[in-house]
Amino acid sequence: VEAKRRELHGQREQAAEAAASGARAAQARLDADRAAGLAGAALEENEAAQEEELMVLEAVLGEEGFEREEEAAPPAFRLTVAGERARGEPTAVQLRVTFVVEYPSHLPPRLEIVDGVAAEDAPLVRDSLLALFYAQREESAAAGEPAEGVVHRWTEWVKEEWMPSS
Repeated sequence: VEAKRRELHGQREQAAEAAASGARAAQARLDADRAAGLAGAALEENEAAQEEELMVLEAVLGEEGFEREEEAAPPAFRLTVAGERARGEPTAVQLRVTFVVEYPSHLPPRLEIVDGVAAEDAPLVRDSLLALFYAQREESAAAGEPAEGVVHRWTEWVKEEWMPSS
């Protein structure tokens, strides 16, 4: 138990540092793009990318896994990720995601863990998901490709990485 606790603590620290480092780099890039007059076009493209991502999430996750908050502006929705724990027990994690105008070009959506993750583990899950966004964003930028939505990858990470270890 103590070894597992130390391992989890190390993972928390790694995820927190990756998320913080990614946030600093993303904000610097956004500030530089705004100063150069380049942010406007990217922010316009974000709206179309967000709508496309919402349609994909709804199609892939269905009514059981995706619930759009119709009156929310900016777009917000809840995701329910169902899976199994390491011992084969069924479990579910519910996330609330709110898009920001800088997503996906620069910043991640706002993320709230609503249910299914113990309070002491929520920072690890949140920071791991944010770090996943920043890593994907850096890969896209390095390849000269436009930013893509990350929310579906978040659901995959929760199901394939988090649930089996919880």
